Amino acid sequence: LALEQRAWARIICPDPAFRKPQQAVADAKQACNLLHWKYSDDLDTLACAYADAGDFDSAVKTEQRALTAKDAGEMSRVLQSHLALFQQHRALRSAR
Repeated sequence: LALEQRAWARIICPDPAFRKPQQAVADAKQACNLLHWKYSDDLDTLACAYADAGDFDSAVKTEQRALTAKDAGEMSRVLQSHLALFQQHRALRSAR
C-alpha cells in the first residue's frame, strides 16, 4: 500500500519538485509485483504513472489489464475514464 500511495502522490502532487514520473512507475511496478498483478487499484496507479511519464502505449495496456482484474467492478467507470485519456495521449493531471 505504501508503494502504491507514494507512486500516486508522485503523479498528482501539485508541486512539480515532488512529481517524479519515473520513480512513480518504479514504485507502482514494485507494488504490482508484490501483489502479483491482481488488483485494479495498483494497476491503475501504474497506468497513470506510465501516462505521466509519457509512455501512453504502456498506460493503455496496463489500464486494460486493470479493467479485467477481478476487483475492477466498483472502479470500472474510473478505469474507463482513465483509459480514454491515455488513448488520447493525455495524462491524468492534464485532465484536471
